[in-house]
Amino acid sequence: IMCGRYVSPDTDTIKNWWKSSLLTTAEFPFHFNVAPTLPVPLIQALPERAHTLGLARWGLVPHWWKNSGLPTFSFNARS
Repeated sequence: IMCGRYVSPDTDTIKNWWKSSLLTTAEFPFHFNVAPTLPVPLIQALPERAHTLGLARWGLVPHWWKNSGLPTFSFNARS
C-alpha cells in the first residue's frame, strides 16, 4: 500500500548523509509532506562505486499498464 507520506530532505542534506559527492545536476528542495505521484530524489548506484542523484516519480506503475501516460489512480493499490 502506498497511501503514506514522508519527509524528503534537500540536496545538501542528502549529500552530507552519504558523505560523498553525488553526481547531480538538479537541486531538490526540502518537502515536509511528500505525497504519491510527486517527483522525489532518487540515488542510483552505478558501476565503480559512483552514485547519481536524480529525480523519480513516487508511485506504482502496474506491469499490465500499456498506456503512454502514467496512471494517477494506482497510488492506493491493495494486494
